[in-house]
Amino acid sequence: MAKINYATLTAELAGSHPVTGAYDADAQTAADELNAVNITQIKANLTGAEIWASTDATEYAALTADQKAQWLAFCGITDHDPSVGGLAQLFVVDLYGGASATVGNLGSLRGDNVSRASQLNLGVSVITISHVKAARGEA
Repeated sequence: MAKINYATLTAELAGSHPVTGAYDADAQTAADELNAVNITQIKANLTGAEIWASTDATEYAALTADQKAQWLAFCGITDHDPSVGGLAQLFVVDLYGGASATVGNLGSLRGDNVSRASQLNLGVSVITISHVKAARGEA
């Protein structure tokens, strides 16, 4: 059975949720806020296959032979760091242009929707009323 990180949960409840604000409501509402999948974060990595699948066919067809070879080599790399301003992003924007459909597709793909509880890695998959009350010293 996983052990919850009450120190982190207590600190979080004393602050505010990045989307919904202060956790000053009852324990059920606070638990619901922590469990709501309403935070977008950038994935740790994207595979070359995911990137290839997100490529706009018309834009790919418009590339020169050299650019196509570069793109195929890039997509052949197993894992890419999709961080904003990272090397992968710079390469894609340089090749396709910032307003391209491929860049837009990859921008959407790299986002991952998570709950605040998941983002905090509290040790359990779902925060309950009991967890909130214990963290607040109400249990």
